[in-house]
Amino acid sequence: MQLDSFFDIIELIIIFLPAKSSRKYYQKTKIN
Repeated sequence: MQLDSFFDIIELIIIFLPAKSSRKYYQKTKIN
């Protein structure tokens, strides 16, 4: 298994996911 590629994907998710979904998630959390 290529764990390096796996962690690279995780890293991309950690970087890009908050950038795109942080606002929606924040709004949901704030409402709740």
